[in-house]
Amino acid sequence: MFNIGPMDSFDFDQAVVRMADLVGLPVARVRLATPPTVATLASTRAMSVLGFEPRHTMLDMIEEAAAAWKARRSK
Repeated sequence: MFNIGPMDSFDFDQAVVRMADLVGLPVARVRLATPPTVATLASTRAMSVLGFEPRHTMLDMIEEAAAAWKARRSK
């Protein structure tokens, strides 16, 4: 099993705000009564075993996904 992520690390809060800006939707801030979750994505193992080479940053992927979402909605 491989934990594959983008080229560089990123902040989920910033990623959500960027996606919301691109698609014109609001961000809902929610405070949970549990400790914050920390997710770590690293492609190191996939790179060494499979020769995987990340080509996109998280912001690149968000911008591409937002453009595709907008294109589908405009049809």
